[in-house]
Amino acid sequence: ERCVEDPETGLRLLPLTDQAARGGELVYTDSEARDVFEKATVSAPFGKFQGRTVTIWELINSEYFTAEQRRDLLRQFRTGKVTVEKIIKIVITVVEEHEQKDQLCFEGLRALVPAAELLESGVIDRDLYHQLQRGERSVREVAEVGAVRRALRGANVIAGVWLEEAGQKLSIYEALKKDLLPPEAAVALLEAQASTGHIIDPATSARLTVDEAVRAGLVGPELHEKLLSAEKAVTGYKDPYSGQSVSLFQALKKGLIPREQGLHLLDAQLSTGGIVDPSKSHRVPVDVACARGYLDEETSRALSAPRDEAKTYRDPGSQEPVTYGQLQQQCRPDQLTGLSLLPLSEKAAQARREGLCSELQARETFQKTAVEVPVGSFKGRTVTVWELLSSEYFTVEQREELLRQFRTGTVTVEKIIKILITIVEEVETVRQERLSFSGLRTPVPASELVASGIISRTQFEQLKDGKTSVKDLSELSSVRTLLQGSGCLAGIYLEDSKEKVTIYQAMQRGLLRPSTATLLLEAQAATGFLVDPVRNQRLYVHEAVKAGVVGPELHEKLLSAEKAVTGYKDPYSGSTISLFQAMKKGLVLRDHGIRLLEAQIATG
Repeated sequence: ERCVEDPETGLRLLPLTDQAARGGELVYTDSEARDVFEKATVSAPFGKFQGRTVTIWELINSEYFTAEQRRDLLRQFRTGKVTVEKIIKIVITVVEEHEQKDQLCFEGLRALVPAAELLESGVIDRDLYHQLQRGERSVREVAEVGAVRRALRGANVIAGVWLEEAGQKLSIYEALKKDLLPPEAAVALLEAQASTGHIIDPATSARLTVDEAVRAGLVGPELHEKLLSAEKAVTGYKDPYSGQSVSLFQALKKGLIPREQGLHLLDAQLSTGGIVDPSKSHRVPVDVACARGYLDEETSRALSAPRDEAKTYRDPGSQEPVTYGQLQQQCRPDQLTGLSLLPLSEKAAQARREGLCSELQARETFQKTAVEVPVGSFKGRTVTVWELLSSEYFTVEQREELLRQFRTGTVTVEKIIKILITIVEEVETVRQERLSFSGLRTPVPASELVASGIISRTQFEQLKDGKTSVKDLSELSSVRTLLQGSGCLAGIYLEDSKEKVTIYQAMQRGLLRPSTATLLLEAQAATGFLVDPVRNQRLYVHEAVKAGVVGPELHEKLLSAEKAVTGYKDPYSGSTISLFQAMKKGLVLRDHGIRLLEAQIATG
């Protein structure tokens, strides 16, 4: 209501006088900042403060910080550039980096592991630790001790396959590409490698991260996302509620990953040296894993004496469900590298391919398998795969090719379903493009505007008949408001100098407090776009950061607010949900959610 309309662009600008602006130069005085630092406490994970709860003021006045660092942190906090939570993260990082320089460290799965951490985890005993400290044993010598090697690198990971007739070793992916391993079995073995630390090249003994393996061609890009997901068993999963990194078992208990996948990866870790502690970058014994909440006794027993539920791998020869340990027992060590190789018979693989599935069996499977189609003429109905495959969406050639791929075991029925839905969606997208409006992020079909009550059935029929156009309807105020929003607070109008500036510029000049400016920018992001009132541009958050309309320090915060437009991911169902739904599920703080909802309602 207080905004004025810019005569050039029509954007709404918040008036601000010089007198009001001068009141926002400093968020805290020197004494107020010190008072906050003396009250805020932190539990230091390293160094002389380890295990103690101390104040930020004590930490920044310790030997870990120079006078210059201390003054800089105070200045940033006083001017509102960083919060007290950010200060805590900075302080802990500085202490950790300082301590790690002075410690005896081993190369872990992703980061350096201090000897003290191996002692605490029960990987080495106190005698060995003291020998290290006194220089009687070197880090290199201790790293070759069996228990230490297992903790840091794992043991007996299935690295590749051995072709018995040819006397040749291949990587798992090579065996998959040559159709010597069924896709399901090959992917499971590659996921096991990723979840135990590295993708292995049996030809060179190279151990690579998933990203490195894809770049090197050791695995194909089609498996990238799937293997990155399995790799989180080593690097940690992000808890969407707390924002903290959690272990594989904790992610399983919280429902962040399916139970079968969790057991599948835990089995591989247990069979190759122990459960990975992602926060420490090494494996720990079962009793330590249980004590830290990375496993429980029930799951440990289930995987040690497996029932069918825990047999999550397939024997490539018999196709029977087996554990990772049972596959390891079949392996033979490579004479040159000592790596574990799974024996494969080319004759058995050929027999499997030829007798996998007849055309009649494939058709019967497709007639029994139901699928729910999200778009098109089948929308909202449950039909069989065969009905969908025989519909107008597919040519005879496409149907025959998908049948062939299924019969030879190249794809599973689940993969077939994904392919079918993708093709239907692509066909429908092309159909809808000529009757679509420009929305906040993607084209909006005219039929969706009818369903939402934005245009009438009569207008829709006129559009289909060519009596009106998408452009004409888009200019109607009721349609334009709901598609693009209206009345968003776009910037600041300086009454004294008659100048308009962006909200971020006003903050940078000290005309707006950082907290106020951030709230206004979050409101912009939550209503569709960040606005540059000077150039009359509407930008996505990443575009605005790239263009300098807002600074990179606000990138993450504004991306979070932008989810009010693009949707939040429900960690349990995996589906995209709205701002209000996210707030009700506790994915968004109530105050934050209410603030963004208010901005959306006020702008259309």
